[in-house]
Amino acid sequence: QFPVELVERFILTVTKPGDLVVDPFMGVGSTACAAVKNGRRAAGAECLPAYVQIARERICLAAKRLLKTRPMDRPVHQPDPNSALARRDLDFCRAEPKRSVRPPPQGLRIASLVLERARSRTGSQLSLLHDGPPRSE
Repeated sequence: QFPVELVERFILTVTKPGDLVVDPFMGVGSTACAAVKNGRRAAGAECLPAYVQIARERICLAAKRLLKTRPMDRPVHQPDPNSALARRDLDFCRAEPKRSVRPPPQGLRIASLVLERARSRTGSQLSLLHDGPPRSE
């Protein structure tokens, strides 16, 4: 689980109210919560029923404005510059990456195909979790 606020800025940047936000690897629904919190519709795919249940509960809370999240305008904590948290390992910073960039894993390609078909029909791995008002053009 990652913070709703982590994806919230991205959703606000690339979508408009009423847009559909699709998360092919939904987990417990942080992306869907961020979408719903900001007036977007949300759909997601998740193969673990327990995670789907948690996501549904969190999305309902987000729709009712009851989901606890960190305010986006709250400043990020700045640790003391001498603390272990703030110190950087200079050797690590200078190290060259050991791997090259690879094409996306097969799972992402499969998810892409599933999502392409979502407009014409709902597949068994894709469900609309929050269908808010449609976007006005």
